[in-house]
Amino acid sequence: MSKERIYASVLLTFRKRLVTDIFDSIVIIAVSTVFTVLAPYIIMVLIGVEYSQSYGLYLQALLTVFIIYVVSTRTSFVFWDAFKIIYITARLPSSLIQEEYKEDEDARKFELLLENEYKTIRRVLTLISLAVIVLMVATLPAFLEIMSSLEIPVFFKENPLLLVAPISLVFLILALYHLPVLGALKNDLEKYYRIVLSLKVGFEPMPPVCPVCKERVPEGAFYCPFCGAAVSRSED
Repeated sequence: MSKERIYASVLLTFRKRLVTDIFDSIVIIAVSTVFTVLAPYIIMVLIGVEYSQSYGLYLQALLTVFIIYVVSTRTSFVFWDAFKIIYITARLPSSLIQEEYKEDEDARKFELLLENEYKTIRRVLTLISLAVIVLMVATLPAFLEIMSSLEIPVFFKENPLLLVAPISLVFLILALYHLPVLGALKNDLEKYYRIVLSLKVGFEPMPPVCPVCKERVPEGAFYCPFCGAAVSRSED
């Protein structure tokens, strides 16, 4: 089996996983929303008495942070999964049958690169969500009530964002730290995508090659997607 077909089969498998992840994220958001709504009543039933107003305030704050974390992270995952599905689909021929590739060493390397990108992008999205959530916590009534009861300078009581901003900044720095890793992964993956794209060129009519970089050019393109050179359409 050719390398083009092997790598295309890897992408087909990965695309199926992304589709499954989207449905999983939607289910998790729905279940978490229902739990957040019912949790106060469930806790009240479990303890057998109504909890105090201050306790209810803290519980509401915890549930608010929880649901915002779940919704923000899972929604960002869904958008990235959808983008990746479109990106992969654009590089696959329409009439391709998936084949077994587990014994191929290069296919496993390609699969590992996709997995590393998958985990890294999720780590970045999670860190960004945490940075935003930490800033949001400073506006919650429960947090403001706790701040008012602490022996801290009045300046911080009046500006609670100053207390949480350093934590948020740490999360953002950690997210930025992963960006070079994503860049390196993108460069490593690009050569595999080009090989798969050459398979699509063989399946579907396209202009032969770019006159400058000699790469295959997608159908209907007036500029090479690899080097930007103008492509003549006189052969169409």
